[in-house]
Amino acid sequence: MSPMIIKRICIRTNEAAALLGVDKKQGERKLRLIKAALGKENRHYITFREFAEYTGIPLAEVLEACVPSTR
Repeated sequence: MSPMIIKRICIRTNEAAALLGVDKKQGERKLRLIKAALGKENRHYITFREFAEYTGIPLAEVLEACVPSTR
């Protein structure tokens, strides 16, 4: 039986900051702003897709920058 591979779908603060070219604190603020715009509570997560749609950055580019290749 092969091991189950779990793919991460939520963006981390440091990834958001790096993609936007800001420091970690600014990345935290941006994720809070996205959560508020989406009607999510502070304890909820933001997916790569939600981040891409909100910022206008193509999803493929967000995933390429954030998710390590499995090859």
